[in-house]
Amino acid sequence: ILTHGNMCLGLLGLCMVEAGLIPLEALCPEDMSQSEWIAVYVDSQPTGAAPACRVLPQQSRQIMEMLEVATMADNAQIKQASFSTAQALGATLQGIRQMQMQRSQQVPSKAQGQAEHHAI
Repeated sequence: ILTHGNMCLGLLGLCMVEAGLIPLEALCPEDMSQSEWIAVYVDSQPTGAAPACRVLPQQSRQIMEMLEVATMADNAQIKQASFSTAQALGATLQGIRQMQMQRSQQVPSKAQGQAEHHAI
């Protein structure tokens, strides 16, 4: 269940990844392969890409530890919240893309509208 608190925790974790402070792999749930997790993450991003971590491994481990302390959540909770949030973001992004496709099919082009107006 994705509660407000879990979504906040997940967004914080995902933002740390996007900022390059922790590697995406650090948020991979224990019961999921790295490739499955990366696919879920990429599907949740408008760019369709995974960012690179920009800090040293020791620094990213320290940041992850600080995240646990600051949120009073353990590593598994952060991973699960990040996964659930990425899934929700992916579903939302997919819905937006579908709406955009439907809208673009419904709206006639300007040239079409002008041709129809002149034919009347």
